[in-house]
Amino acid sequence: MTELELTKAKLGITSSARDEYIGVLISSIYAEWENVNGIRLSASERASVDVIDLVADVAVFKYQNHGGPLPSNLRLRLNNLYIERAGLPMNPVDPDWVAEPVVDPEEPEV
Repeated sequence: MTELELTKAKLGITSSARDEYIGVLISSIYAEWENVNGIRLSASERASVDVIDLVADVAVFKYQNHGGPLPSNLRLRLNNLYIERAGLPMNPVDPDWVAEPVVDPEEPEV
C-alpha cells in the first residue's frame, strides 16, 4: 500500500478528486524531513511499513489541520526515525556522507 492509498483510507476518501493535493502533502513531508531534519530516506526505506504509516499519519494531520505544529505523538515518532538514522549514511550517492545535527544558531553552545 502506498502513502497516498493509506492516507486516503485513513481519511475515508474513496474518489481520486483529492489525489493531487494529498500527493503534494506527501512530497512536502519528505522534502521537509530532508531539508529541515536531515533525514534522507532511500527508496527501500520509504517502502517500509513504519515509514509509510508515519507519512500517512502526518499527511492526515496536515490535511485536517492545514498546518500548525505536529502533535506530540507524531513528533515522538519522527524523533524515533531521526534517532534510528543517526550515524547511518543518508546519501545513497555518497555512502560516507552523514547528516549533521540541526543546530539553532541563536542557541548558545554548552
